[in-house]
Amino acid sequence: MQVHLPAEKKKTVTLAVYNMGGKQVYTTSPTLVKGTNRITINEVAHWPPGTYLLAINDENNQQWLKFIVGQGPAAAQPY
Repeated sequence: MQVHLPAEKKKTVTLAVYNMGGKQVYTTSPTLVKGTNRITINEVAHWPPGTYLLAINDENNQQWLKFIVGQGPAAAQPY
């Protein structure tokens, strides 16, 4: 799964994925550069099918995206 994140300046963000039981199943803290950044989460291929929540946090904001893992490629949507 790929997440595209825009950044106005260089900054570090935290991405955390939770299953619907509330268990954190993945976390990473990449440093973004100015422009659009592409973060790939390869681990999603090993997760059981179902609905997951992606939390994206930086120093000022938190955003949640919902995505479904199943037969095809996962696509995140605003939650």
